Amino acid sequence: MVARPPTRAVVVLAAAGVVLLLAGSAVIGVGLVAPQLISSQIPVGVIDTPAVGGGMVALGVGADLLGLVHLGAAVAVRRGMAVGLVGGAVLSATMAVIALLFAVAALVSAASGSATPLVMIPAAAVLAPAAVAYAAAALSLIGRIRNPVRD
Repeated sequence: MVARPPTRAVVVLAAAGVVLLLAGSAVIGVGLVAPQLISSQIPVGVIDTPAVGGGMVALGVGADLLGLVHLGAAVAVRRGMAVGLVGGAVLSATMAVIALLFAVAALVSAASGSATPLVMIPAAAVLAPAAVAYAAAALSLIGRIRNPVRD
């Protein structure tokens, strides 16, 4: 019997990879074309606009690279490669923890008044289900590692 690839994990990793690539590319675009959108929110004299743009480009490149890692893991899991199962499990578990922590941080920021609730509550509403999806993917992959179907 040939094992089917863990569909849940492939879908979560691929979807997250696409979202990260799109978001990273958008941040790069804004950093190159209109960094003043962010620098105008920072007190005058703290940092100049070109530095903000450079930071945005760096963050966007990081998000794009993380998106590519997600897509690579999804392909490796889909192909049934052992490195894909282990790498996908580690990536999914790590991202589940990070997403959960960011969701909690967004709620705390909204509750304390240190950030605009209109922005933080929707962020938490997206991050919490993402954490659950990543955790489900990680558990699926860990289960496949622990109990592989033998030919």
